[in-house]
Amino acid sequence: MGKPLPNGMELNITAIGEQYVLYEDDVTQGLLKTQRLYQEHKDPHSGDYDFGNLTALYFDLQGYDLAHWQRSVRSFAEIHPILKSIIITALTHRPYPVEIQWNWDEDARPMGPDVEKGVSMIYDSATPKYFVLVFGYTMPG
Repeated sequence: MGKPLPNGMELNITAIGEQYVLYEDDVTQGLLKTQRLYQEHKDPHSGDYDFGNLTALYFDLQGYDLAHWQRSVRSFAEIHPILKSIIITALTHRPYPVEIQWNWDEDARPMGPDVEKGVSMIYDSATPKYFVLVFGYTMPG
């Protein structure tokens, strides 16, 4: 279950995932829109950006919805650096950005029972596409 958005959509893993799908020649949605927002809002010297900001901009979150999203995102701050690294690498890939398929499972233990939280990432060069599994964390939204 996700958070309702003003446009009638729900902010959930499916909606966030669509933000990283490449709709060729369509800069109004998906990965090309996210890439444009990144270019407009990144630090011009370092390429860094505030984690969670791209989704907030993409869905035009404001007021309570923005505050709720920011609180949600802070709950997994320790993995922001790795997630940002994947996002920036995907968005800056040439000649075209690379899609990211997000998977979120609070209960998964893909590395075995001793690893309770983390990020697992696979890059498929044939597609090309990143497959990211965030596990052990509650999904934001």
